[in-house]
Amino acid sequence: MRPSTSVVITGCGAVTPLGLNLADYWDAIKIGRSAVSLMQPPGVVLDSNGEQYRWYGSLIEGFDAKQYVQPRKSIKVMCKEIQFSFGATMMACQQAGITAGSIPSERLAVCFGSEMLYSEVGEIESLVRLCSTPNGVDFAKWGQLFISNIYPLWMLKPLPNMAACHIGIALDARGPNNSIVSDESASLMAIHEAYLLIQRGAADVVVVGATGSYQNPTRHLQVPVEHYIRDQVEDPAVAVKPFDKHRAGMASGEGAGCLVLENEQHARDNGKKIFGRVASIASGFVKPKNHRSGSSQAIAQTLELALQRAKISASDLDHVNSNGSGSVVLDATVAEGLAAIQPNLPVVAVQGGMGNLGAATGMCELLASIAAADDNGQSPWTAHCNNADPKLAIDVLREPGRKMQRPYVAKISQTPHGQTAAVVLQLLDL
Repeated sequence: MRPSTSVVITGCGAVTPLGLNLADYWDAIKIGRSAVSLMQPPGVVLDSNGEQYRWYGSLIEGFDAKQYVQPRKSIKVMCKEIQFSFGATMMACQQAGITAGSIPSERLAVCFGSEMLYSEVGEIESLVRLCSTPNGVDFAKWGQLFISNIYPLWMLKPLPNMAACHIGIALDARGPNNSIVSDESASLMAIHEAYLLIQRGAADVVVVGATGSYQNPTRHLQVPVEHYIRDQVEDPAVAVKPFDKHRAGMASGEGAGCLVLENEQHARDNGKKIFGRVASIASGFVKPKNHRSGSSQAIAQTLELALQRAKISASDLDHVNSNGSGSVVLDATVAEGLAAIQPNLPVVAVQGGMGNLGAATGMCELLASIAAADDNGQSPWTAHCNNADPKLAIDVLREPGRKMQRPYVAKISQTPHGQTAAVVLQLLDL
């Protein structure tokens, strides 16, 4: 371990429902645009009682993997989440001046956050129909028809480690290559891993990203039903209301984000633009008091540890970029954990315009703070929180165009099961 080694950000890339690159993504957040709509079909059965919940979510429209993936034949073995990750990575690497051979291959590493990915419904629909009977699936037929009615490499496409695999091959990155599969905490856990790789001298540059989706029906059904929006909303675009007293649940989304992290001396020696410095990282777990409700204790302990490692206090933070999703229960858990650090901490949440992107959420949320600060020192804000819940002891930043008051920001992410990660960045006055 080399604790004096400084780790900086030299490249950023994003593919989200709000924009197919970081500039468009930030522009959408800046004006409070929403990509959330009522998905089709409008009703899906989600619980054991057969009760229908309306499905609100956001989709990525217009993304063309052929703009980024070389050789193009590789697209055949990439599910769309991995295609998104490849696009976000190539944009981040272009910004950072990273190409295959631009630095010694052994000094370039890759680490990606992910989740369990699943085949697209269209890939197996015809096979399921061939094997279906009035009483269900005839598995004897399945065994006979499977090989001739499905793409031979179908299982390779959604493997969660394939994002890091494809990217490592494309960049000829022969340093450490790892994948962190831990749902919403995966983004920051991947940054944690990347940070430590540079700190201990195992790499000079780490391409670190995350990809995820709650839009695949199989993945969608695994999210705790109690966190979704249940009732019909008059305007789906403002259905997701993080930390609002009238919040009704979260929406599902999809996306990918990427950062290029470098040893600061390496970046300065090569004349790189520096977007920020990773001041500290931390992670932890505490079992939730109530099943799938998240853990306020884990949030408080993890953020406190990250602040201690950064050698700053909560009062030094401009804002905490939270994982506020609009869930009645989870938003209360987040607020309780942050208030335990310091009452009325300034907090932002950007899921109001795009919903929960699964494993990519934390990375894309963090990118909002980075892009905002790079835009003349601005701060992201919390759209659709028109009436902040007075029961939550946090200061929800709801003013668009706000300027950052302090150079440090913190990002927290947590799964409903209590796995938590935090990153503290220095974004101004480097």
